[in-house]
Amino acid sequence: QKTRSDKKLTFDSNNELYKGVDERIEHLAIDGITQNLYILIRNKKTLQQQISILNIRTHKKRTLVKNQHIQPSILIVDSIKTNLYWISHDSPSKLNIGNLQGQIKKQIQLLSTDSNISYMSYDPITHAIVFVSQSTIYGLNTLDYRNQNHLSSRILYEHSSIIQNALFIHPTLYFTQENNGSEESPIHLHSIDILAKSYAKNMAKFKNFNSLKLFVDMAPILPLGSTSMTNPCINNPCSDLCIPLEHGRFRCLCNDDARYQSCTCPNDEKFIAGACRAKNEQCAPGRILCQNRIHCAESARICEQDHTQYTEA
Repeated sequence: QKTRSDKKLTFDSNNELYKGVDERIEHLAIDGITQNLYILIRNKKTLQQQISILNIRTHKKRTLVKNQHIQPSILIVDSIKTNLYWISHDSPSKLNIGNLQGQIKKQIQLLSTDSNISYMSYDPITHAIVFVSQSTIYGLNTLDYRNQNHLSSRILYEHSSIIQNALFIHPTLYFTQENNGSEESPIHLHSIDILAKSYAKNMAKFKNFNSLKLFVDMAPILPLGSTSMTNPCINNPCSDLCIPLEHGRFRCLCNDDARYQSCTCPNDEKFIAGACRAKNEQCAPGRILCQNRIHCAESARICEQDHTQYTEA
């Protein structure tokens, strides 16, 4: 909050993202549709990492994935297909595809060799993952990841030297190249249109820096027609954390400090005997009433699995 009298920014110290003195935030990724923040934290002593989710409106936090060895700065939120993408240190060219609760759904080998991937970004326009390894820019169509026969990374552009400080803003990838000269040699900024796949333009040159990071301050990029996308979490149906699912459904999660499991049910439902029950035979919007007309669930499959044990002949 901003205090007008002294024009200083003050923050509530209780809203910490991590507690240990050895923990450091390595990467932040935001889901602009649900306003959930995904945080990659590393323990400097154990080198282990975890992925947590924080709702930036309620400040509720939950740990999704523990004891990972994730390559720094490779954590992507796909709000369109409700996926998380990340790469682990022990498999530097293998892509983990998980849901927004951190559960791994699939692993894909991006390169034939275990070459380090220095940069990765998701393009919501083309549904492609754009990534950089050494001097090459690759693309992977995430719409094809269920079809192993047609799944492969394709080369978008090969540069003459190592690509550094990459930044992708559809359809252009900006980068600098490895400086092989003296410390006084200028740094050249290049750009390449990944759709044209022609050549990299030399846009500008800078004096040398110890470190150079490219960044951009702009509104989130969403595909055309995205304004019609429904966000089941927009009205805060959960007391703690809301995770969007496909077809307008959602799931409620409890934060790490929750004492009761009632937060697994939406506010419009009742938590009784470890399950979510309807109020006056009405479930929360986006959820269905099970055949027993008592319980609510996010899908008919979960109704059958957890409550009714009913199977059609």
